[in-house]
Amino acid sequence: MTSAFIEAKQLTLALNRIPQNTSVTLTVLAKCRAIASYQENPIATSGTQALDLFVNSLTPLLKDVNAKLLYQSSHCLNISGDEHTNWDYQFIITFDNISAVTSLLSLEALHQILPHFYASCSTYETVISY
Repeated sequence: MTSAFIEAKQLTLALNRIPQNTSVTLTVLAKCRAIASYQENPIATSGTQALDLFVNSLTPLLKDVNAKLLYQSSHCLNISGDEHTNWDYQFIITFDNISAVTSLLSLEALHQILPHFYASCSTYETVISY
């Protein structure tokens, strides 16, 4: 398990240990922030909105490298029953082979949308399986 989601150097090092023609699945578990925390001008009013922007922007990039995304979320309520800030998300991204993953990591468009992900999540973990 690694805690680096799409940080190219660490992810690439992990992927170098996997045979080239092996299919790869990245499972990312993320907990959203109540307010998206951007260093620059805010693009979203909440962590969930920023994460939705990330997923909407990521989907066409995944199609370009022939990868599939399963995106699930569950909304938790606080004890009073009002909506609360505890959102849990799960991304399961399946790639046909290692070159599809490295192709995605090399796309400039991916690096342009990563701030949405980092701004939206308070914690996240990634599992690489093959």
